[in-house]
Amino acid sequence: MTKVLQFTSLFFLMLIAIPGFLFAQSEKQLIYTLLDGEILMYGENCFSLNNEKADIFFITRLNGKFFTNENGIRKGPFIAMTEDMLKGCSSSINNLCARFNINDCNINTDVSKYVSTDESYKAKINFNNKTYGPFMAVVQFYLTCSGTGFLAVILTEENKQKIVTSDGKILELPGSFEWVSLSMDGKQGLIGLGMLIDPSKMDMSKINMDDFNKFSVVDLNGIAIGSFDRSKTTADDFWFCKSGGNHWFMDKNSGEILRDGQAYKMLPPSYSACDLWFSEDGKRIGVVDYGQGEIIESLDILKIKSPLQLSSYNKDGKTWLKWISLENDKEIVLYKRAL
Repeated sequence: MTKVLQFTSLFFLMLIAIPGFLFAQSEKQLIYTLLDGEILMYGENCFSLNNEKADIFFITRLNGKFFTNENGIRKGPFIAMTEDMLKGCSSSINNLCARFNINDCNINTDVSKYVSTDESYKAKINFNNKTYGPFMAVVQFYLTCSGTGFLAVILTEENKQKIVTSDGKILELPGSFEWVSLSMDGKQGLIGLGMLIDPSKMDMSKINMDDFNKFSVVDLNGIAIGSFDRSKTTADDFWFCKSGGNHWFMDKNSGEILRDGQAYKMLPPSYSACDLWFSEDGKRIGVVDYGQGEIIESLDILKIKSPLQLSSYNKDGKTWLKWISLENDKEIVLYKRAL
């Protein structure tokens, strides 16, 4: 009996070392199997995947007629699809990209609800029954996706730029504001700064044009990340991942990824920030593969093949991924697994 147990344990350890076995451990649910000749109408799908449930709606066509399928209920055939038969999807639901962009949450933000000017033309921010200011101007205003916080770039009466946040953080910027990259909850961020120009104090004889070709980056705590050459590094090389918590990432354009400024992973350059779903603890990565074929699944890398939709959420202290795939050209499958 002891030998049997030892062999079983050894066999199991061998299995978990096989890359494909990790993918097989994902929870798998067959949603629908296309009939012979039936095709999926890609432009009309709505896959809403969150931590509670999956809200799935898609349209197929068979023999020139249409069918709808909503959460397992198939209806049809229909000669044509009318507007009221379609299901609207917000841009956030149909966003496959792992890279978080705070601007996606501010497309429809009415800044006038939060920023106002008084009789002396000074700007104030009014948020959750609290007033911030007055300022000479509010240069930029970003609302967090949850709507529970904000980050603003303001100009003081002394003509200085500062970061002001809803949790009381005030940071004077040691340069001219260019861009900001925030984490999902707005608790951490990176700020890109250009050369600060004050004509009244500028000595034209000492200007070095190379300084204009550089930008610096600081985080929300004012910690300097570094100075970068614009010809080699851009704002797009810095980002926060939707599943990565308050950790920032940088692509060094050589396949090397930094996490919070430290060496992290070497990945093939054919995969972009949109393809990389990092666990919050940084121990595992879900890599979306659309046929690049360069990534090999391992103990810390999960390969996700050609998802139609993918989302992440945190539950029980773990980072979870949910995704929909079309397999074997006919099987619509829902997957779920913890990173």
